[in-house]
Amino acid sequence: MPSIAESSLTLDIVEKACNSFVIVNVAISKPSFTKTLPKVITAKIAAMIASERGEGKVVPPKSVVDLFGDKQRDFNKRVLAPLGALRNRLYERPELDGGRAFTTSEFPAAYPALQSDRDEIMDSIQVTADTYYEAWCQAGISSAIRTYESVFPTVESWVRGALPSKADFITAIQIEIGLPRRLNVNALDGVALPAQLLADLQAQQAAASQEKLEAARVQVIESTRKALDNVADKLDGDDRRLSPSLISKVRDNVQMLRNFILAYDSDARLLEICDMADEKISSIHSTEVWKNSAFASETSRNVAIQASKQLAGLKDRTLPAPAAADDLVIGEGGMLADLL
Repeated sequence: MPSIAESSLTLDIVEKACNSFVIVNVAISKPSFTKTLPKVITAKIAAMIASERGEGKVVPPKSVVDLFGDKQRDFNKRVLAPLGALRNRLYERPELDGGRAFTTSEFPAAYPALQSDRDEIMDSIQVTADTYYEAWCQAGISSAIRTYESVFPTVESWVRGALPSKADFITAIQIEIGLPRRLNVNALDGVALPAQLLADLQAQQAAASQEKLEAARVQVIESTRKALDNVADKLDGDDRRLSPSLISKVRDNVQMLRNFILAYDSDARLLEICDMADEKISSIHSTEVWKNSAFASETSRNVAIQASKQLAGLKDRTLPAPAAADDLVIGEGGMLADLL
């Protein structure tokens, strides 16, 4: 049972964190523009295949029709790929209360950059539609006729009916950025309530906010562990094909973890792990260093392994966190400082 002093400190930490993060909800509509054949047609194709092969019931090889035919890959590259890249960048950010969290120091630059990314992608999709959409539609109609008309005589009208107008095509693809918001443990300030009821409700709000913050903390830790584990895996063995992203992924994830912890509870144990990963991995200027130096490779690998283990041990905890990292043991490697 936490003491009154610990409960008060925890509340202070949660209140600080609520003021330290800005949350943005982003919704990305990414329609595939495919359509499943009518069941009667898929059954007909299956029966024909079974009859020809003398086998039992056979599932047709492709019952989902690409509405842009052999131009579907071009559509995927020009439209879906940029949307997916933006979604993946957002997914790398901490999820907090259903949105993506930015520290207040990051937000003034990050929010306009997010809006700029949205505008650039949507402008590109408009130009792409003006340039290619009609050709994509014709390719889809021609492909469907060649492939299915013998078993689906009305396939042309079926595909034409499934293809939206160019305006509707563009409307179906959206990137919606919500208004910035914050968690708030003091939403009832100024409301005339009995003192005890107000205190109880504020405590419940703080507990709910803390649960959301802890979930975001776990996500950032796990993302960092994944990047570290990837380094340890790639540096294990004789395979010297090392992507530069090995270093950049660790650098980006460690910075994300550091920013999150500084804005939340400043857990000294996690910050020291960030220091260790930055010094022994993020600071490596090129994977050529690992390729050319067995010592550098093994040092970075050991740090990645130990840092990942330590992060796993710190993932589940209760507030408040220790003020110092003196007890940060890393297993068989000894104390954390031994690796620095």
